Amino acid sequence: MKKRSREEKIEFLRSLGLADLHRHFDGAVRPETLWGLSEKYYAAIPGLDFEEFRAKLTYDSANDRTLLDYLDKFHIPLQYTQFYDNIQTIAAEIAEDAYAEGIRTLELRINPTIHRRAGLSTRQILSAVRKGMREVMQRHGDFRAGIVAIAMRSHGGNMARILLREIVGELDRFHNDLGVVGFDIAGPERPFPPIL
Repeated sequence: MKKRSREEKIEFLRSLGLADLHRHFDGAVRPETLWGLSEKYYAAIPGLDFEEFRAKLTYDSANDRTLLDYLDKFHIPLQYTQFYDNIQTIAAEIAEDAYAEGIRTLELRINPTIHRRAGLSTRQILSAVRKGMREVMQRHGDFRAGIVAIAMRSHGGNMARILLREIVGELDRFHNDLGVVGFDIAGPERPFPPIL
């Protein structure tokens, strides 16, 4: 039996039609997209070139030793993901990147409450994500994607309940096929035990 090269193994895995059930919206944004948005809104990041900016978004095992170090990377995209069009574009790019990796079933995780600073509602945020993913599903008939809405432990049980009510309590009337397929409570457990 012939031994496969690394490239052949990767190509074989891509041919299987993989499922990614745990991709985070804020952690999967293309650095190039964020850099472009930073130039659009802020004339780039003062004192940083693109490679330094990319390094701030990328996990580094030498320096990022805890879950909180890793989660800090998720805060950087937030200043750019407060607007409907940006959310839609980023969701489409995430779905397209997943498809290019051989993923045919994607669950994209997002916490709508942290994308409300510019006045978007939960419905608008989820609609933007769904619209972006739907673009990719229309281009690729063998690709399916859904949204897992996230409540953060650090925001407290009341915020989680409010978000859950927005998503589940009014599902048929409120969401109109926004593609929410799950709900998760995320974040560090140590200071925030899993109590709803």
